[in-house]
Amino acid sequence: METRNVILAVVLSVAVVLGYQAFLAPRPPAPAVSQAPTNTTSPKNTAVNAPRVIEPAPITRTEEAAPDYRIDPPLFSATINGRGAVLKSFTLKKYRTSMAADSGPVELVRRSAIRDMPLLFSWGVEPGRTLVPVMTPVARTNLSLTLTGQMPSGLKFKKTFEFDPDSYLFRMRVEVTNPTSAPLQGSPYLSLPGRIHKTAAKNSYLFSGPALLLNNTLEQVKTAKLIKKGDKTFTGKITWLAFEDTYFMTGVIPEDIKNGSVKLSASAADRARLLLYAPAKVL
Repeated sequence: METRNVILAVVLSVAVVLGYQAFLAPRPPAPAVSQAPTNTTSPKNTAVNAPRVIEPAPITRTEEAAPDYRIDPPLFSATINGRGAVLKSFTLKKYRTSMAADSGPVELVRRSAIRDMPLLFSWGVEPGRTLVPVMTPVARTNLSLTLTGQMPSGLKFKKTFEFDPDSYLFRMRVEVTNPTSAPLQGSPYLSLPGRIHKTAAKNSYLFSGPALLLNNTLEQVKTAKLIKKGDKTFTGKITWLAFEDTYFMTGVIPEDIKNGSVKLSASAADRARLLLYAPAKVL
């Protein structure tokens, strides 16, 4: 049994803090209602502005390209695309794809379509069922990037990335606000797709595919099982979720989701997706 791949089993773990406002912010208390003086007239009916459930936005047009924003510390280079502020590329400068002297660095994002890239966020509707907005940078340094955008529902959101030059860990914060006059109800979603490297199938000792730590128990599901039996959803305390490969593991560590859900799906033997979401909220 080979042991060489154990050393690099957990090189990368993307720490993502899903914004306090998005997942954990308490709803403001209802305003106090003063007691009206009693009288003999019938009270007038008061209209209640019920929250509107966010519906999918039809994808009826080709979404234009958006600019890339690159972060380039010594250990890696990361590229954020302006459409949805997704992670378009994450290249490990210290690791090569093979032992050959002319082999290139390891690229952890092996998807080309925007909806198949890691860290796509949406509210109320799963990311694949709505338009992905172009986001505008509002702050940028050598190790951080903040972008803002507006969803088809009218909600505004801000994504902030903060990188550490001495670590593969980085932080992403999402803040969601509702500038409309009507309350909107929906759940926050975060997508983490992955693709198994072609060499992983040849290794019978290590697991490759989607995994998560749920209620302090490790859950690993093979993509072949997802294709045969369909999507699988886990609900409970989510400590982390990740896509494991032969040598590397790309994962998300939520801030504190005690009652979250993760849906696992697979479109091919080497392609799977983890979708993290929380119970519905009203904004």
